[in-house]
Amino acid sequence: MENATKALLIAAAVLIAILIISLGIAVYRMAAEAMQGADLTGAEITKFNATFEGYEGEVVAGSRVNALLKTVLTHNLKNKDAGKQVTITGAVTLNPADKALPDNRADTGKTYKVKCTYGDAGLITTITVTLNSSK
Repeated sequence: MENATKALLIAAAVLIAILIISLGIAVYRMAAEAMQGADLTGAEITKFNATFEGYEGEVVAGSRVNALLKTVLTHNLKNKDAGKQVTITGAVTLNPADKALPDNRADTGKTYKVKCTYGDAGLITTITVTLNSSK
C-alpha cells in the first residue's frame, strides 16, 4: 500500500512539472511574438526620425519645405513598407502613393510652420506644413 501511495505522489509531481514547463513555453512564445512586432530598435527609430526632424520648426523657408518634399518622396519610394511611409499634409501635400513631386510646392518667398506627428511605434507618420501669416 505504501508503494502505491508513493507512485501516485511521484506521478502527480511529474504532471505538475509538465504543466509548469508548458506554461513557461507558452509565456516565451507570447513574448517572442510581441518582440517581432517591434522590429526597430531605439537607435533605428532615432535615425529614421532624424531624417525629417531637421526640417521641423516654427519658421521654415519655402525652399526648405521643398527640400523636405524631395526627402519624403525619395524615402517613400525606397521604403515600400507601409509602416515606414510618411505623409505630408497642409499647405503642401504628399501622399505615400505619389511617384513624383506635387504641383503645389511651397512658395520660396514665404515661411511655413512644419510639425511632425509620431505613430504608435514612435516613427514619424505625418508631417503638417502650415503657411505662416504675413504681417
